[in-house]
This record gives sequence, structure tokens and C-alpha cells, in this order.
Amino acid sequence: MTSLALFSLLYSVFSSLFHITTAAPPTASKCTLLNSFQPGFVIQGDYVIGGIFPLHFNLNMPDLNGIYRPPPINCSGFDPRAFRWAQIMRLAVEEINQNPVLLPNHTLGYKIFDSCGYPLTGQRAVLSMLNGVSEENSSMCTNASSFLAVIGPTGSAQSIVVSRILQPFRIPMISYAASCACLSDRQKYPTFFRVIPSDDYQVKAIARMLVHFNWTWVGLLRGDHDYGRFAAKGLLRELQETKVCVAYQEIIPLLYNHQGGLRIMKVMRSSTAKVVVVFAAEGEMTPFLRDYMTQNITGIQWVASEAWVTASAFSGREYYPYLGGTIGFGIKKGQISRLGDFLQTVNPKRYPENVLVHELWESLYGCSPFLSSVNQMPPCSGQETLFEHNSAYMNTSSPRVAYNVYKAVYAIAHSLHNLLLCQPGRGPFQNNSCAQSNNIHPWQLQHYLDAAHKELEKMLKAGIIQLSNSSWASAVMTSLALFSLLYSVFSSLFHITTAARPTASKCTLLNSFQPGFVIQGDYVIGGIFPLHFNLNMPDFNGIYRPPPINCSGFDPRAFRWAQIMRLAVEEINQNPLLLWNYTLGYKIFDSCGYPLTGQRAVLSMLNGVSEENTSMCTNASSFLAVIGPSGSAQSIVVSRILQPFRIPMISYAASCACLSDRQKYPTFFRVIPSDDYQVKAIARMLVHFNWTWVGLLRGDHDYGRFAAKGLLRELQETKVCVAYQEMIPLLYNHQGGLRIMKVMRSSTAKVVVVFAAEGEMTPFLRDYMTQNITGIQWVASEAWITASVFSGREYYPYLGGTIGFGIKKGHISRLGDFLQTINPERYPNNVLVHELWESLYGCSPFPSSVTQMPPCSGQETLLEQNSAYMNTSSPRVAYNVYKAVYAIAHSLHNLLLCHPGRGPFQNNSCAQSNNIHPWQLQHYLQEVNFQIAGEEVDFDAKGDSVPYYDIISWQRGPEGNIEFVNVGLFDGTKDVGEELLIQEDGIMWAGHQSEVPVSVCSASCLPGFRKAVRRREPICCFDCVPCDSGKISNQTNSVDCTICPEDFWSNNDRTACISKKVEYLTFDSLGIALTVMSVVGACFTLAVCGVFFCHRHTAIVRVNNSELSFFILFALTLCFLCSLLFIGKPTYWSCMLRHTAFSITFSLCISCILGKTLVVLAAFTATRPGHNIMKWLGPKQQRTIISSCTLVQVVICAAWLIDVPPFPSRNTQYEHSKIILECSVGSSLAFWCVLGYIGLQACLCFVLAFMARKLPGNFNEAKFITFSMLIFCAVWLAFIPAYISSPGNYADAVESFAILASSFGLLFCLFAPKSYIILLKPEKNTKQHLMGKEKK
Repeated sequence: MTSLALFSLLYSVFSSLFHITTAAPPTASKCTLLNSFQPGFVIQGDYVIGGIFPLHFNLNMPDLNGIYRPPPINCSGFDPRAFRWAQIMRLAVEEINQNPVLLPNHTLGYKIFDSCGYPLTGQRAVLSMLNGVSEENSSMCTNASSFLAVIGPTGSAQSIVVSRILQPFRIPMISYAASCACLSDRQKYPTFFRVIPSDDYQVKAIARMLVHFNWTWVGLLRGDHDYGRFAAKGLLRELQETKVCVAYQEIIPLLYNHQGGLRIMKVMRSSTAKVVVVFAAEGEMTPFLRDYMTQNITGIQWVASEAWVTASAFSGREYYPYLGGTIGFGIKKGQISRLGDFLQTVNPKRYPENVLVHELWESLYGCSPFLSSVNQMPPCSGQETLFEHNSAYMNTSSPRVAYNVYKAVYAIAHSLHNLLLCQPGRGPFQNNSCAQSNNIHPWQLQHYLDAAHKELEKMLKAGIIQLSNSSWASAVMTSLALFSLLYSVFSSLFHITTAARPTASKCTLLNSFQPGFVIQGDYVIGGIFPLHFNLNMPDFNGIYRPPPINCSGFDPRAFRWAQIMRLAVEEINQNPLLLWNYTLGYKIFDSCGYPLTGQRAVLSMLNGVSEENTSMCTNASSFLAVIGPSGSAQSIVVSRILQPFRIPMISYAASCACLSDRQKYPTFFRVIPSDDYQVKAIARMLVHFNWTWVGLLRGDHDYGRFAAKGLLRELQETKVCVAYQEMIPLLYNHQGGLRIMKVMRSSTAKVVVVFAAEGEMTPFLRDYMTQNITGIQWVASEAWITASVFSGREYYPYLGGTIGFGIKKGHISRLGDFLQTINPERYPNNVLVHELWESLYGCSPFPSSVTQMPPCSGQETLLEQNSAYMNTSSPRVAYNVYKAVYAIAHSLHNLLLCHPGRGPFQNNSCAQSNNIHPWQLQHYLQEVNFQIAGEEVDFDAKGDSVPYYDIISWQRGPEGNIEFVNVGLFDGTKDVGEELLIQEDGIMWAGHQSEVPVSVCSASCLPGFRKAVRRREPICCFDCVPCDSGKISNQTNSVDCTICPEDFWSNNDRTACISKKVEYLTFDSLGIALTVMSVVGACFTLAVCGVFFCHRHTAIVRVNNSELSFFILFALTLCFLCSLLFIGKPTYWSCMLRHTAFSITFSLCISCILGKTLVVLAAFTATRPGHNIMKWLGPKQQRTIISSCTLVQVVICAAWLIDVPPFPSRNTQYEHSKIILECSVGSSLAFWCVLGYIGLQACLCFVLAFMARKLPGNFNEAKFITFSMLIFCAVWLAFIPAYISSPGNYADAVESFAILASSFGLLFCLFAPKSYIILLKPEKNTKQHLMGKEKK
């Protein structure tokens, strides 16, 4: 609770108010005020109201080292603006007292105190109001409190503290500047009013502004208090529905420190967000902005909250370069007519004794009207004229907060006026009575404040006054959630009357709250235990005085804890080695398991239980330490009450991590591990069992809030998600429980983690069982994992299999025998013992008309089956109580062993054995170290003990009941990963199942799949998506699929990378077909060559130039055979050879055909007169043509091989799952040049042959050459797109096929007709026939 962040220093406040001594043998000691805390301004009146203003803004903190009594604290840094607010309260009271219509014949008085802008000093101010300021004037119990209402303080954090202190007395307060939305909770702050709008509206306004200016990337700064926390939380909630994002969120420390400020500024400097929203008070912003200006950070657009947007402290010219352009929402301004004249009347000459007026002059003029050795300022007269340029004080043009103060005073005056107008018999209180004008109670005035709301709204319309009744109070600390009912507690303790004209009235106890067990001793310790678990709340309707509250639902287990404290004290008193010659005493009270009644218990300890015995001021408090209470929420309340007296407390079951803050809880110790370790243990368990989708229930208190927050923090680093988070109400109600169960039923999460106390779980589980919800695997916190109240057989179907972490069990040897001694016969007047019997046996040892239970003797034997009380086999919380008592005894023993002159306190002194102060005992508690039953007990610097838990599983017992079985342990002292040890074999889970329950949002993704998170759902909710080709996942729940290495590919299941299949044109079906075609083509060619050789002397062979024919057949044979180079695994040499061999052989073939075409064309042309061309195409010239044409191709190929030769390559791009071995051409230009040259030869040959196609003769070879070139060109023209589009080895097959096709085309077109004549038509194989000259 940041609002009480300084509560740990409260002893220094109380040292200014009163002093309570403690001694071994109690002696009478008058309550004295060691120091007085005077109000700033006082005026007497018939009805007095209080005013609290932050007249200073710096708090000078004393050093708390536990060696000497803490000194008083003091404030510095005078604030003229707040001083002006105080003067406006004085002005309003003066106007009211001069108004003949308002409060006729009555006057208002006031006492104005300085809050110094901090919750701690705000508490000092309100306590000074209640206590009085000196012994002679008044004290808390000898005079009546004359305060009817309080105005202020300014901040929300201070208002929360002050409101809580005033609540027990039902004194209403009206705040003029506390805007925290938390204060709107009427249940928590029933006496709180305000004349400033709630921050719920301010955050909406700021959100609208950010959207309006399209500021979508902003920083957020807030103060370390409830105002800042709730405002920031509200703004984040508002921004969820917009496109505005928060770049960072930083906290300005309540006690500002330079290093913390620089860290925030470093974040601001590094962020790209240029707009910064700030929810902080002027007091925190002043030192922060001073540091900010030294860092020379500019360009920030500030968006200020109402708390500092009109702060005149920042109006100086030096602030403009850094704060100029700041925008924000301010409180509505008003008009106060006489304000300027009234402020002019305040000067040191008129108030020579008033220190605040002197400080005003020093602040405004930098001089002192009264010189002293302390003040080094130059002198001034004190009569200086106040001008408007003294804007911090004299700014009357647009009063805002000042106007709220003005309205608040008038609101009280009008309510008091209406109260005095009441007519007897027609009043609003019990029996239609009115308040007595000479004895008005604050709660009666509050009724009129409530009732005046409508009338005040009418006045607002008329421009007279405004009071916001919609803005009530709200507590941030759930530990004080019931504080609003505290008047009923105090009605059991003391009664303070208020009257118009104070009269002496003795402090009387209207009712007594007796301890359960008492024993006197030299040193007395207190014990607080939740002996009941239900709180019966009275009705508060503002009509009559609230009645006392009472508890019900007896808890035998907590009663056993109280008996263990008694047993431990008895053992210590009988131990001759421990505290010899001294005895321990105790007083044991019932906390009822709630913060409110826990506060009642500790106040009863301090006050005494009757007038005759002790009271708060007539006797010294003899308590040196307190043990308990059980819950964290109660412990926070009790610790804060004990802090001002520096009385240490040791809790046996309060595990909230928040209690480890030594600044906030300096007197707190515990013998149970902090929840920081428990949440780590639970997080480890969830991960261990792969429970990735869980529900989370928590109690509505600090224990539940901090534990849930800690668990969520731990789970951030894991794969566990929280499906829902629900809160069990502190005051349980059926509808709220059903709503939670509806969420549980609809959720797919089958594991539910619960941070709650036994008291809240009892009614919740009763409703849970009626809903017949099963199949839930409960994970219980230590607060209820060993609660015997749930061990009945009726609970097993719903709670069986529950697992959780329990406090380490111990052994207490005499426990069983001692518990047997407790019976109604021995304690006939003890109500708690009677309730124990009623709980265990369902009968009453002393029947009455109230109980309606059958009678019993009270001598029944306590057996082990009474497990709620007699369970001595594995004491856990009970063992903690035992250790706590011994820790106090050992610390006290060490204190008494101190040698004078060698002590730990100031001047090496020791504590006086007959006057031991609690803070002296605390020093020894911090240092204590002892062993009990082989276990070492000590406390670390935070007051925590060794983190050790047993893992408890709820198993079915022989009779169907639940047994708590130890199935493992968690040792927080071990290394990370080794803390958890679980024996899973013996665990029976929820639903009586032997297998570990499954609780996941989505089923695990098997290997071969990856998780795809669903949009706008937690990361635990996902879809399983198969891995893409070439990627694998070989683990369950893989987030990403892994890409296989270059030479590997995923298998069909996508679970492993396997070597890619290597492909090339091998001797498979396609390769064999091409091979056969190649061999067959070569054989055909050789066969033709043989035929031609055998018939070389025939006419058809000779006429067609046999030499060129044999050259062509030779080249065709090579062409057929070179296609074989494309089959098989490519190598460096085969790649170079296949393209060059193919190109050269084809070039040779086409060159021969070209030569033959030229010869044919020349032969027929030579028959014409005058043509003698054949002499240029003789055999020698033909060979030259062929050689020249082929040589060109050879040169091209040689250049290709020399420059960028073809080489084998691995093609993985075309088909990723395979590696295609192919020959890269190296140079595409060279490759296409080779093909282009062959094409050029073919085209030239085709043109020449086409020209000679119609030459005379029966056998014109030019026709066949034309057809062969057509086929050749067609094949290779088709080859180009086919080759380019064919993948890998198919490209080789296409090229090989093109070679074979064109070769076959040439072979058949050129030689088939001739072979036909030679073999089948030899009669035509004559020169005459060929020349067309044969006889018809």
C-alpha cells in the first residue's frame, strides 16, 4: 500500500504525541506528550472543524537504525500556495460566523495543521487533532473531542490514511484535492466526501485529448501512491479501446532520490515518445523537475494532471524552456470576493508568534522578519506590502483548489445549519429524534452531509455552492477492506463524545473485548489467532449508532494453534536455562480471520480490557511482542498499528511477499517463507506437470493480490498461461461465488491455482459442491492446503487429488497430552472451550436457549478422530507458532545477558530489565539464531525465515475421508532447477485418476508441426500447422520449423532431414532409350557406310561425290555417339566434352552437306555455256571449305573452353527436394554462339539447296538436302524452348534427343533414297537414269 509507504517511520510521529513505556513488572505511568505538534492557526468556536494542508513539501526523514529511540521528524520547503488555501478556510469560517442567516447564535472554530504533503505527517496531523496538543489542554481520554469534521488533506494518499483514522469515530472529512477514483468506494470510505471530480473523469478526458491530437505513442509517469497508481491504471484501461500505446511507465519515488530520477530521465531520453502524461503531485514533481532541468532535456510535450497543472511553483521563467507548452486538465475555477483583501491582512506584524507567517515572508521576500542564529537570511520589517506578483500566495484571479476549500467549509456549515433546524419528533435518527445541539456526534453531521446533496445541487445551479456526493472513498489496501465498519469495533473499546461546548468527560469502555486466554508474567506477549472464520456484519444506515460486530464459525484448528502458544510459554517458564528468574505471560485474542477484527484484537491489547484493569494512558503497555495474526491482510493491519510503538510481531502464517519490505514493515518478522518462494514453487510445479492452461483464484486481500501478481510474474518466463483470474470476495456472497463457478465451468482449464485463506474457501467450496463441478485439479497455497475443515469424506469427490505446498512440519513432543487437558470442566467460564466442544461433539456442556444443542458432560475424551483439533501427527502452522514463541524467548534471553558497557544501543548501553522497550527486543530478534528440534531458526534482513515447503497431496483415507500425504518437497536454498522433488508414483489425482491430469488450451503439436498462435489469444492457445517442405520439427510443441541444410530435405512426416535425392540423366528407362537410339543410329550410319563402300563404283555413289558422302556418314556416326556423353553422372571432363564434341561433329556434318550442296549447284550450273565454276570446287577446294567451316566452330569451342568452360553443377533451385546434377554451360554466350553457328551453316545450306531443288535429273540430291535441313532446323528450333523450360536432367535428355532426331533426319533424308536404289532398285543405279537420259 503506497499510501502508507512511510508508515514504517510512524514511531517518530508518535514520539511527538505520546509515549508508552513497557516494563517487566508493570508500573503505573502517566501518558505524557514528549513533544507537542502545534496547529498553524486556531480559533475557538461552538463547533470546531479541522483543516489539513500541505504547508511544506519536503520531509526530513530520521535515521532508523534500531540502536536508539527514533527522533522526531520535521518538514521543510514552505509552500505559499497551500498556505493560501489555509487562509481561505479561515476566510470562509469568518464569513460564516458573520452571517446572521447561517448558523445563527452559533460559531465555527477551526484548527489548521500541516500535513507536509506526505501520508505519514498527514497521520500526525489528524492524531494531533484527536489527542490535543499538550497535557494541560486535553488528552485522548480526559476531554471530549470537539471536532465534528475535517477538511483535507490535499493528496489522495494522505486522504486515504486520514479517512481511515477518522472512520472509527465516524468523523466526516471533505477533501478539496483528493481525486483518486479509489476513494469512490462507499463501502471502504463511508465518511469521505470531496468537492473535486473523481479521476475516473480525468483519465477519460486525457484519453480523449490523446486521441484528438493523434498522440499514439506516449510516456507515462506517476507518483508512488494510490493517486498515481489508480490514475495510471484508469488511463491504461481507457486507452485499450483506442490506438494509443504507452511507450513506458515509470514511477517517481515518494521519497525522491537523485539516482531514481536520473534513471527515469534516461528512459525518457532514449524513448521516441515525445508526449509524456504525468499523474503526480506538486511535491514529487518539484525535485524531479529540478533534476530534469539540469539534464537539459527538451522537446517533451507534457500532459499534466490536475494535481500540478496549475502549480505556481513552476511558473518561473527558468521553467519555460522545459515546461513551456504543457497542457492538462485543471480544477474548475471560481470567485471568492474578499480573498485578496483577506490575504493582505496576513503579515508578521499581526502574527508575530506564528512560525508559518515568518516562513511565508522568507519564501516571498527572501528575508526574515525575526533574525536568529539559525536563519541566515537578511532582515526585513515584516510590513512589506503583498502584491500580485507574489503569485504563489497572492494569485486570486482564478482560485481552483482554493475555491474547493471554500466550498468544503460552506458544505459543513450548511449541513450543521440543517442539523440545528431539526424539530424534535421529526428527526432522521432513531425514534425520529434529533441531535442534541450541545452534544452533536460526527456521524449525525455526516447524515446531514449526505442528505444535503440535493439541496446543495440546487445551490450549485444558483452559483452558491457545490458538493460532490458521488465521489466517495475507496481503500487501496484490501487488508483494510472492513475498516469502514471500525466504529463498531471501537464501540467495544471506548467512546469519545463530541459537544458544541466541550465539557470534561471520562473515557469509558462501553463494552469489553476479552482475551481468550490470559496468564501474567514478567514479560507479556500477545497472541492473535483466527478462532472464528465468519464475520457477522452490522447494518450501517447512518440513523443510529452502529452496533458491535461479532464472529461465528468456530475453528478448532486455530484454537489448537492458540494452545500451542500456551504450551510453548509453559515450557519456557519451566526451562531453567531459558529466561531464568523471569517468566513469560500472554494474552490471546481472536482475530476472526478478518483485518477489521484483527485490528480490534491488537487495539484491545494496547488499551486493556476494562476500566479497572488498564487504559491506554493510565498504565504502561506491558506487551513486548505479538505473535500472529494468521493472514497477510490481517498482519498488514496489525503491523501498522504496532509500528508507532515499535512493537515487533512474528507471524506464523502471513506469507505475502509485500511484508518483506523493510521500509514499510520494519517491525515485522515471520517464521513462514515469503510467498516469493511459494509462487516460484507453484510455477515450477505447473511447468513440471506441463499444466500450461490454468485458472487462478485469489482472495480479496493483499495476500491474494501479491501472490497472484508474483505467480504471473514467474509464469512470464514459462509456457504456462492463465485462462482466467477471479477474486473470491472478502465478504463472501452467493452470487459472486456462482459467477466464479460459471467461469470455471465454461473454461477448458482443468487446473486451478488458489491463493486464499481457509475462511474464504469454506463458504466458496460449500457452494462449489452444490454446483456438482468435478474434474478440477486444485493447486492449493499453503494457506489452506492443510486445512482439516476440508478433510471430511463429503469433500473428496470435489477436492480429492488437490496438491499444493504446505509449511514444513515439525514435532512438538508434549502437544497431544497438553491438548487433552483442555475441557469445559477445567475451563468452565471460557466461552472458546465451550465452542470447541460444540464444534467437535455437536453438543453443549452448558445448554442454553441460544445454542439449541443437546447437552453433554464436558468430560468427553479427545481422540485423534477429532482431527480438526487433535491432529498432532504433522504440525505445520502449529509448529510455526511454537517456533515464534521460542524466537521471542531466545531474543529476550539474549537481551538479558547483555553486559553494561558492551551493549548494542547508544553509548554501548544495555536495555534495563525492568523497563525493556519493544524496539530494543526487536534488535535482538533480528540477530537471534537458535536450534529447535534440530532445525535452525533465524531471520534474514527482511525478517523472513528459511524457504522450505512440503508438497502435500490430498488422498483418500481408509474411511473415505481426505488425508494429507507428503509427496515431495521444495527447498529454496538449493540451486535453480534442483529445488523441486516430487514422488509422482504415489499420487492419486483429481477424479481418483492415477495419471497426471492434462490442462492445456491446445493439444501439443506433434513433431512435424509447429505452433501458430491464435490472434488475440494467449500464447498457450494455438493451432498446429504442418511444417513446410524442406523444414522439420523433431520436438513436441515446436514454435518454429527448422530449415534443413542445403543437401538435405524433409521426410514426408516433416520430422527429420534426409539426404536429398541426387538426379541426373542416368541409365534408367529414359537413358537406356536414348542409348539404344544412339547405338542404333550409329549402327545404321555404319551400315549405310558399308553399303556405300561396297557399291562405291556404282553410278549413284560416284555421281553424289562419294568422298563427301563418307565424310557425312563419319560425322553422323560421331553425332549419334556424342549423345552418349549426355548420359551418366556429369564430370568435369564430360561436361567440357559433351557440348564441344556435339558442336564440332555437327559443324563437320553440316559443313560436308554445305560442300555437297555447293558441288551439286555448281555441277548443274557448269553445263551452261560460259560457266567454268567446277574448277573452283574440286576435291581440294571442297576439303578446304569443310575444314574452314569446321575450324571456325573449333575456334569458338576452344575460346569457350579457355575462358569459361562448362562444369558440373548441383541444381537445387528447380526442385528443392532434389539435387540435380547437370553441366552448367559456363558461358551462355559461348553456348548460344555454338548453336547459332550450326544454325547459320544449316540455314546457308538450306538456302543453297532450295535454289537447286528444281535442277534437271531423276535424282536431284538438292531436294533431299532441302528436306534434311528443314528437319534439322525444325528440330533445333523446337529444341530452344524445350531446352530452356526443361528441368535439370531433362534438359540433357532434350539436348540428346535433339541430337539424335536431327542426326536421324539427316541420315534418312540424305541416304535412305540412295540406299533404296542401291539395294532394291539396282536397275536405276546407272548414270543414264540418274542424268535423265535413259531410253524410253
